[in-house]
Amino acid sequence: MAEAEADSADAVVNTAMFTCKACDFTTNKRSNFNAHVLSSKHSKLLFLQGNNDQSNVDNINTSDNQTPAPETEFEILNTAVSDSAEDADRTYDNNFEAYNEDTDTGIKTDWQPFQSKTEMLCYILMNSSTHPLSEEVVKFILFILKESGVSDVPSLARLKEIQIGNWRCEDMLKEGTDSKGIPYWIIKPSELVKLQISNPTVSDKVIRMPRERSSISHPADAEKWQKDISFNLGYEHQKAKIRVPINLFLDDTSTHKSKRWLPLHCIQMQLSGLPLKERMKQPNNLFIGASEKTEIMDLGKSVIEDLEETERDNIIAYDAYSRQECIVKPSLDVIVADFAMMSHCTNHLGAAATKYCPICYADAEHFDVICDHRDPQRTQRHLDLLNIISSNKEKSKLRKENGVKEHTNCFWGVINPHRDIPIGILHLIPLGLAKHLVKHIIGCISDEKIKKLAAHIEAHSGNRFTDFFMHIDSRQGKDFKDYVDDIKRHGPPVAYQEDAFEKNHGTIRDCIFQQNQKARSRDTGLKFLRKSICDLFSVEDTTKNKMNGNVMTAEKDSMTKCKAVTVNQDLANCDDWIEYENAQKEKTIGIFKEGLLIHPKKGETKMVAIMRKAEPCKDAPSQLGCNKFTLTPEIEAVSTTHLKRKVEMVHDCHGGNCFLSERRVRQKIEQKEVWVEKVHLVHNLLHKCYFENNYVLRDLH
Repeated sequence: MAEAEADSADAVVNTAMFTCKACDFTTNKRSNFNAHVLSSKHSKLLFLQGNNDQSNVDNINTSDNQTPAPETEFEILNTAVSDSAEDADRTYDNNFEAYNEDTDTGIKTDWQPFQSKTEMLCYILMNSSTHPLSEEVVKFILFILKESGVSDVPSLARLKEIQIGNWRCEDMLKEGTDSKGIPYWIIKPSELVKLQISNPTVSDKVIRMPRERSSISHPADAEKWQKDISFNLGYEHQKAKIRVPINLFLDDTSTHKSKRWLPLHCIQMQLSGLPLKERMKQPNNLFIGASEKTEIMDLGKSVIEDLEETERDNIIAYDAYSRQECIVKPSLDVIVADFAMMSHCTNHLGAAATKYCPICYADAEHFDVICDHRDPQRTQRHLDLLNIISSNKEKSKLRKENGVKEHTNCFWGVINPHRDIPIGILHLIPLGLAKHLVKHIIGCISDEKIKKLAAHIEAHSGNRFTDFFMHIDSRQGKDFKDYVDDIKRHGPPVAYQEDAFEKNHGTIRDCIFQQNQKARSRDTGLKFLRKSICDLFSVEDTTKNKMNGNVMTAEKDSMTKCKAVTVNQDLANCDDWIEYENAQKEKTIGIFKEGLLIHPKKGETKMVAIMRKAEPCKDAPSQLGCNKFTLTPEIEAVSTTHLKRKVEMVHDCHGGNCFLSERRVRQKIEQKEVWVEKVHLVHNLLHKCYFENNYVLRDLH
């Protein structure tokens, strides 16, 4: 009788179901439901449906004997923690996104707002800006899928009419006309800011307030954020006002894929609060507009108008970081541009002027001293004088003497272009100082030393710099980046590299090439806008390795080999030099051999890194300014939480009497293997002394 009552009680508990109507998610485990409510997938879907009220979308159907569901995020989190013991076999990541929904019975997979997973993937493919496809190619792919027996293949018309939530891409564009009445379209920067703030993968990383620090490693530490931008905006209608500084990138590229030059004026943007390591990622560099028929200042005028409208009116957005609605207030932080565009944005004549600098009044006779800085008032007086003078000869003389050129400029009323356009590091360092310095060095040394230097460079950096000094005059800026990284104490200019934006130029041309050419700026804007919306969706492959704390592992066992992640978010591979904290709480350096994930039968899981120790040398040359270490055979195990960062080490070739040697190596040329003579550096493996390269430019945070 007792057993029958127990079975009856179990049946009551098992019939209790937890349901999220918004996501059509059902489970019989409270902890799974709590994790689902806190997941980014749930938050994204609520935002896309225009419904952020948890009480209206999450319903729990339980029996009378079941404990009521938690109603607040605090209660949900506490309940998830308390129930974790009974679900110890399930793996969660830090954001409660790593659980596999398909493993529970009774769960219905849903791909809202799409009808199926196939439709979602086809939509993303059609609207991809990184792999642009014409409509004819998309139709052919859909035909192949149907002929292959794939179910739920949508039609092209269905893909084109899909509307996500309450968004209409056409309403997110802004139409403008230039002085000649030629129309053009841009994506509203305010709409791009709303998309970024609502994206959990971006919103959580954005720095939102100035920081008080002794060193400047991010724009949030610099003077512009500290003094010129107002961040404390308060609340309105119980919604927080959030200041979101943005960077604009202005540049010209070729409209055609051929060598025929037809300038295409492009404007892109980026959230200024992004960490520096996130700025080079393509999804974080957002397309605003491009046109070959209007001037770039006309495009910029529409951008500034949208920012002014947003400052004047309240724009409601969903903040994925705080999980509630807010009022966004984007503002222009800096303009990223090369020298030519920098001169254009400052009404400067360019390199042809006697006073050739757009920032100060330097000339050829005073290139090595700090000259008076240009300011908007003085520049405006020169512009007014140019508009008064009627003689073209006098105008040309005044332009060259003062370096001022008159044209419409939409940025004067928003920023100070002389101060808020940083020097482009790509053209200043790699294509300027670094290239000329390398050319000067190889011109002063013998051919034998050049051969030795080339061998050292190739040995240190692998095959990336094979025959580096051959055709040195044709080298591009990207070939000198590793040399730039060795420049000591290079600061915030790395935050304004043009490289990430330049990579989008080819993508923009590809998008134009795939169009019908009837409305280039509008169709290109729609293409990139739909791609930005697609970034809100992600398909996670649950079969791949997942980040578990700070160890990457593929399987669960009593002891599993794995890779480790440092505190600085560097992935530690075998034989990488790592700075870590030993058992005596002292910082030291060693070689990472392997990571171990230990699952004891009792107690917590331990994550251990096996390190080969290196000891400091006392005879390190002081003039180098680098620490010297000797690698020992001693092995020690430390917690992976004590791994600090990767370090760059260089072998002591001078002390080890390393030498050059010629040997025949096999290379593949024209799909055939041939033997060639090659000079390489032979290291003395018995000499285990290494120098720490203190001059490498590390990632700043």
